[in-house]
Amino acid sequence: MLCYYTFLSLSTVVPELPPQVSRLPASFSPGDWLHLNCTSGRSNPGARLTWIVNGKEAGDEMLRKFPSVDHGGGFKTSILGLQFWLRRGHFAQVNYDS
Repeated sequence: MLCYYTFLSLSTVVPELPPQVSRLPASFSPGDWLHLNCTSGRSNPGARLTWIVNGKEAGDEMLRKFPSVDHGGGFKTSILGLQFWLRRGHFAQVNYDS
C-alpha cells in the first residue's frame, strides 16, 4: 500500500503601513460627488480592499476598480476607488439639544 502526503507551505507578506485613503475633501455635504481612493502598500498576495459605507459593504455601482500594481516576486499594490453622490441619508442624525 502506498501513502501520499502533500505538504502545503504558505507565506504572506503584509504591507508595512495601513491602507491610505486619498482625495478626502476637508468637508462635504449632501449633493456632493464623493470620490475616494484606498491604496494598500506592497504585499504578497495583494490585499483585498473593501469599502464600508454606513455599516454596509459598498455595492459594485459605487466602486472604481483599478488594476493591481505588480512589483514582481508576487508583490502587489492594491487600489480601490469609491464614488457616489452623497445624500442626507449618508449622514448621521445628531441631536444637539441633549
